[in-house]
Amino acid sequence: IGFNKCGTTSLYEFFKHNGVSSIHHGGNGGKLATSMFANHKLGRKLISPEYKDISFFSDMECINEKVKEPLYVAQNLFRKLAKQYPNSYFILNIRDRDNWIKSRINHSNGIYLERIAKKTGLTKQEVVANWVKEWDVHISNVKKFFKKHPGRLVIFNIEKDNISKIINFFRDKCGLKLNASHYEHHGSTKVKRIQKWGQPSTQHLSTFQQLVEPIASSPALGDDL
Repeated sequence: IGFNKCGTTSLYEFFKHNGVSSIHHGGNGGKLATSMFANHKLGRKLISPEYKDISFFSDMECINEKVKEPLYVAQNLFRKLAKQYPNSYFILNIRDRDNWIKSRINHSNGIYLERIAKKTGLTKQEVVANWVKEWDVHISNVKKFFKKHPGRLVIFNIEKDNISKIINFFRDKCGLKLNASHYEHHGSTKVKRIQKWGQPSTQHLSTFQQLVEPIASSPALGDDL
């Protein structure tokens, strides 16, 4: 239930190659997210019957032209998922907040940022300012919620933590055996060449500085977890 550009593809590939039935984004411009929001509006259980055999869900968002505003399941519906599926467990995948912002700005050579700006009617700087706030609010909300539901959340920093943290969590909670050799870096933002996590391309570094430096930045809530 972390944001995209926080290792969602790597985690998806990890679980999938460990034999866990998994889905990432859902294809068709975010079908997974649109189906969950449709079920939410109709008062149904969030996970549609077509996904009944899926155990791992990641990157549940949609920003395509068919929706009026971006849909983010992780931020908006994680509480309902926890309530409707009491035997489920959650991963809050995080990283350094500024590195995350850089990666989102770089995503698809800047097209991701442009699409959200167009979708929301905001300037690029306003979108990035919202990302900073959304990050802090979501991290805080998840921590507060799962304090009341202990044992159901593992916080995984993709830049600092070893995959053994996730392996041990699911082994202890549900006896799931996961092989660390299947954890690799997938889905890195590409701008002329693949960048390592936290290393934005020179091409977009000035863009990041222009968009982020004017924002009154507060300490990132995910940094000290």
